[in-house]
Amino acid sequence: MLGYSELEIEVIANLARYHRKSLPKPRHTNYQNLPAKYQKVVSELSALLRLAVALDRLKQGAIANVRSELNQKQKEFYM
Repeated sequence: MLGYSELEIEVIANLARYHRKSLPKPRHTNYQNLPAKYQKVVSELSALLRLAVALDRLKQGAIANVRSELNQKQKEFYM
């Protein structure tokens, strides 16, 4: 993938892996080899991607828009 660093490609690959299948596990070496900062990014973004897929499961575009709010103090995400 031109234009992406090796680390970015690894993050993208992990996002693709975890947005539809199981959550990361200790035996998943590709995930474990990522720096902790990027493991967190993959975990958080894959959860959002799962939500997006679930909202448009039938691929009919039935969801026109979604509103959300993040409370960083309490680490809560509202929709």
